[in-house]
Amino acid sequence: MDTQLKDIQRCLLNMVKDFHIICNDNKLTYFIIGGTFLGAVRHQGFIPWDDDIDIGMPRDSYEKFLKLPDSKLPSYLTRLSAGYGNNKRDFLYIKLCNNNTTIIENINEKRIEGIYIDIFPIDGAHNTKLASKIKYYRSRFYTYGIWLNASEKNRRGIVKKVTQNYFSIFDNNKLYNNGNKMLAKTSYDNSKYVGNFMGNWGLKEIMKKEILGKPTLYKFEDTLLYGPQLGHEFLSTVYGNYLDIPPKEKQESHHTYEYINLDLGFEEYAKLYK
Repeated sequence: MDTQLKDIQRCLLNMVKDFHIICNDNKLTYFIIGGTFLGAVRHQGFIPWDDDIDIGMPRDSYEKFLKLPDSKLPSYLTRLSAGYGNNKRDFLYIKLCNNNTTIIENINEKRIEGIYIDIFPIDGAHNTKLASKIKYYRSRFYTYGIWLNASEKNRRGIVKKVTQNYFSIFDNNKLYNNGNKMLAKTSYDNSKYVGNFMGNWGLKEIMKKEILGKPTLYKFEDTLLYGPQLGHEFLSTVYGNYLDIPPKEKQESHHTYEYINLDLGFEEYAKLYK
């Protein structure tokens, strides 16, 4: 493992420890999900080549976390729903950023932020698989629209250009607000199926609520974090044979960074290089 990856993981570990304390102090529910939970079960910590942390919070706890005053968070943590200084929303979730660091991702647009934890709302899907699928595909309109509308890239091909032009007529903040309203409309508590509608694994992340169940502590590096109660069922649903280690050529992060500085805050970077 290279030194930079170790440093990023160390930074993330300190951040998630503080996040865990915030949630306990304010009676907020969360679950480690995605590759973070896979790492906890398979490696008792980070997947060795992974450089992020994914958190899911039932909608009620998620909204309460958004409304917490800054004074309830350590001074080095900032909540972002877009790259720093961007007027357009980028995503229907938030990033909890370390504001003493800078990273620049250049996937969809040049996004300035700090080392971050992705925090996703977990919403009620519905009480049947069909209704849950319909809601998921409705959510794609907002997710894709917000992402594409914030893009700085000109798409190639007629279909992509037409799609980009179509979404450009929408106000990005309205897409964001309407998307959140649509997702939050179905009660988490009253739904048989719930899930992370922004996850990389699509419909696989919509599952029976009993799988998430009661937050259960799992070892993660030198600490304990809350994950789904039925861990095997969760990981089998999302990953299939989750204990299988991928071949060497696939052991790589899914992030690409244009710039990383663990000693310079992203606000300071923006001032220096705007």
